[in-house]
Amino acid sequence: MAAMNHSHSFNGVLPGYMSGQRDHDVYEQPYRPQDRAALLHMAEEAEGGESAALVAYWLDRAPGDFHVHHSRTSGEPVGFMAWLRLTDPPEGRGEEEAAVDPVVAAAWRHVRAASPLRAGEHIAIGRFMNHPPATSGPRRPWT
Repeated sequence: MAAMNHSHSFNGVLPGYMSGQRDHDVYEQPYRPQDRAALLHMAEEAEGGESAALVAYWLDRAPGDFHVHHSRTSGEPVGFMAWLRLTDPPEGRGEEEAAVDPVVAAAWRHVRAASPLRAGEHIAIGRFMNHPPATSGPRRPWT
């Protein structure tokens, strides 16, 4: 992931997350329940209601997969990301996840077509990378 982040380091979004040298300097913490309202508001503001509903779904299902970026100045959440770890194929518990989230459904379709998971394997998906000032506005949640 570090190599991918480096390749995107000049696109205007990731430098602030990666360098720690910007006016909007942030620090990362695991998700805390008191951050929920702020994350849902950011998702709604940046990508619309459909995306906010997906964030709420995953916060309920996998809160430990969320990382929240806080302003060093105010301590308030200013962005977040989720790195979902999917272990159950859609025929099992993951069927609901695939039905709810089109990105997860696409990931499982690819895995089934390419090579099913073996024992102990999982899919890791960088699902939400949300920083409202850097997002262009509401969009479909699979873009």
